[in-house]
Amino acid sequence: MNVAPLYSIAVLIWGTTWIAATFQLGTVAPAVSVAYRFALAGLLFLGYCAARGIRLRFPPREHAWFAVQGALLSASFICIYVSIGHIASGLVAIVYSLAVVLNIVGARVFFRTPLRPQVLAAAALGVIGILLIFTPLVRPSSDQHAAVLGAGAAAAGTAASSFYNMTIVRGQAKGITVIQMNCLAMLYCALISCAYVVAIGGTFNFDWRAKYVVSLLYLSVVGTAMVFLAYVELVRRIGPERAGYVGVAVPVVALIVSSLFEDLRWETAGLLGLASCVAGNVLMLRKAPS
Repeated sequence: MNVAPLYSIAVLIWGTTWIAATFQLGTVAPAVSVAYRFALAGLLFLGYCAARGIRLRFPPREHAWFAVQGALLSASFICIYVSIGHIASGLVAIVYSLAVVLNIVGARVFFRTPLRPQVLAAAALGVIGILLIFTPLVRPSSDQHAAVLGAGAAAAGTAASSFYNMTIVRGQAKGITVIQMNCLAMLYCALISCAYVVAIGGTFNFDWRAKYVVSLLYLSVVGTAMVFLAYVELVRRIGPERAGYVGVAVPVVALIVSSLFEDLRWETAGLLGLASCVAGNVLMLRKAPS
């Protein structure tokens, strides 16, 4: 497959997973849905690794790190489900797109990566964009509680996602591939999500309605397993810097879908905020002049 189809697949699939996740809400608790999603995706990755002869035997110390990754994945996606229960899925996608800012800051804190001036400018654009987008949602006439709760859950999930990315960097430095880490992290995510449900006294029910079953299959098989393999191939073809621009396009697609199906209406402040967030991410991903 050429680069353009790989890029389009990653953008379109990840851009539609946000709206698909809204069909998971209701009967089944978020943590239970996350457990189902990553148990299925993890088993698919397990089969892929077995078919390709990819080694998955690691010492206990590394499994402890895989468990940490699973916990971060679980926290991040539970926050996504909680967030989209209160605000439009496209807005959640925009908040999550700012993980690229946290990734750069985290790389500085944990790995002493130099912090360039353009990174600070990009972070400022991202923060300004988020403020512009969410300001209309907390007016007295709107449901302020839902907006604040949704934005807070999205922010917490973004932070967990960024920490997860830091553990990926750490694992790669140890010679562990992204596919190996994600396979085991997904399986641990399912186990930890199950443990969380048990700890809070939850129940493992299931929604047999078509919208839940189809969305679960889409999110697990297509939106998690298949698209990740496509993205890994994209990174192999064009490098992580250029492939990173998928993260710029995904929230735009998510917002378009959200506007069509969730009746998300835009005001001038929101449009300016979106432009600011996109500009910040583009600036963040630009290479420093040599």
